[in-house]
Amino acid sequence: MNRHPNPNMNLILKSKTFLMALALVAACAVQAQEWNVFNAQPATTVKIEGTSTIHDWTMEGQIIKGSLKLKKDLLFDATTKAGKVEAEATASIPVRSLKSGKTTMDEIMQQAMNAKDHEKIDFKLTELVIKEVPADVKNPFPCEGTGELTINGKTNKVTLPVEIVKINPVRLEVRGKKALKMTDYGVTPPAPSIAGGLIKTGDEITISFVWKIAVKVEGAKPAAAQ
Repeated sequence: MNRHPNPNMNLILKSKTFLMALALVAACAVQAQEWNVFNAQPATTVKIEGTSTIHDWTMEGQIIKGSLKLKKDLLFDATTKAGKVEAEATASIPVRSLKSGKTTMDEIMQQAMNAKDHEKIDFKLTELVIKEVPADVKNPFPCEGTGELTINGKTNKVTLPVEIVKINPVRLEVRGKKALKMTDYGVTPPAPSIAGGLIKTGDEITISFVWKIAVKVEGAKPAAAQ
């Protein structure tokens, strides 16, 4: 019995391993070439609006982190067709970035949303559908996004009407608005002890946003706020 390794066999195995690694790198390179990755940009806005027994209230922020991946042949122009498109997206809003202009209210809302343990509002896109193509493609494209929304550590499936606006070939705006109930995410509407406990917050809130995103262009300077 020959106990010595066959040098030819070792060479064949090494060659196969090398070819497999090369094929994997090539496949990843091709996949990367097929997608445009739009990353979060400055001048984004997000707003949460609600009600209480004494007045309506608003919290605003300017941070939505994350990115949107779209196939490179999706140009949001006259060649675009209505229907489901291939897309991937993740977005997150730091809870403490949302401000009302009143420190006490900010603290009450952060406590209600358990910001210490759940620092972000997260969204993961699972499906994107272009509902129609506008007659003038300079106008917003009405779309519908379906995904998983996580608030206070609880995740629910949501359908979100959005508009996608093509600013230029490498910049998009995603605009959306959605009514939600705090209790659906384990958030108890605040009823602070101030004012003798007479202030009670309504369960329903509305989240609206304008998310500015752009493809990174090598050598380009950071985009100015618009």
